Amino acid sequence: MSYTNPVLTAGAVSNQSIYETVTDARHTPGTRGCTSDGRAFRYAANRSTQIEIGLLVASGAISVDYDDLATNTAVVGDTSVTVTPVGSATYVANELVGGWLSINSGTTGAGHQYRIHSHGAIAAATATAIECEPIRVAFNANTTATVVPNAYGGIVISPTGVATVVGATQVVIPIGTAAAPVYSWVQTWGPATVQFSAAGDIIGHTLVKSTTAGNALGFVDAAGDVPQIIGTNRLGVSIAADYTPVFLTIAP
Repeated sequence: MSYTNPVLTAGAVSNQSIYETVTDARHTPGTRGCTSDGRAFRYAANRSTQIEIGLLVASGAISVDYDDLATNTAVVGDTSVTVTPVGSATYVANELVGGWLSINSGTTGAGHQYRIHSHGAIAAATATAIECEPIRVAFNANTTATVVPNAYGGIVISPTGVATVVGATQVVIPIGTAAAPVYSWVQTWGPATVQFSAAGDIIGHTLVKSTTAGNALGFVDAAGDVPQIIGTNRLGVSIAADYTPVFLTIAP
């Protein structure tokens, strides 16, 4: 097992190092890899601004244009579902691969989800067929679905507000676009080095995202709110704006 090229779940070794960025996708975003020292990683696509090393990254939010949409009346075994977005958001062909169709409501089929396998370019407010795993329960005319992007299909620097952190960068990831993403591994479990927004966090503090973009913070519960736990500060006192050793517990 390599220290720099993760081993995939099926046992093959990735042909991309955790310290390498590429413009040709070697794996589907979300693919898991691990190294012999116990660290875990997910393969990710950057379709926006440059992301520096040692920063927390988050998944892109579900667009309101793709939330709770009417569908066609699919039958059991169908592998294509048609949805019509309601606003201006668009996706290039196969940008959503590895994401999900989440069935929100309907006389039958509600509560199921289906992995997205492929799709063409999705234009604003235009009916589009999405290829997915076979439908298990038939849709009625009142069935609605939400299109959920792949959590690693368009990572962003963890924002100042509410977001779901999905990993930490191991390298500087150059600028990407929807049509020309940049692919890399992001770390999700084990010893890591990330930037902190405040000084004084001590060993053992629970680690959460900060309101400083891309940064982590030791968490002390004062208001009864419990944010997403992403790890622990494992080795010592943090210094504001410096990089600190932590133990990530986002996804094993």
